[in-house]
Amino acid sequence: MAGGHPLSSADPLGRSVPHGRAGSYWTELLNLIGIGRGVSPASACAERYHGGPDIAWVSFSDAPPVEYGSFWPKAGETTRIRAFVDTVHELR
Repeated sequence: MAGGHPLSSADPLGRSVPHGRAGSYWTELLNLIGIGRGVSPASACAERYHGGPDIAWVSFSDAPPVEYGSFWPKAGETTRIRAFVDTVHELR
């Protein structure tokens, strides 16, 4: 989030929550978490692909489900891309 931080500066009890360096990319965020410099929510399936011995994955069930979508450069849509996306959506 440009110019600000998207997370709260206080916990539910009003205690201050310090914010450190924000990661710009998923791999950078995983590295920061792995060295004890952060925490982040993630979809449950992320552990399967990005789990490691230096990161604890803790499930929670009181959040809305994660919705996924397809994206590509605005000028890059082709009939092949559209056919692929349509097929994926049909399989859901």
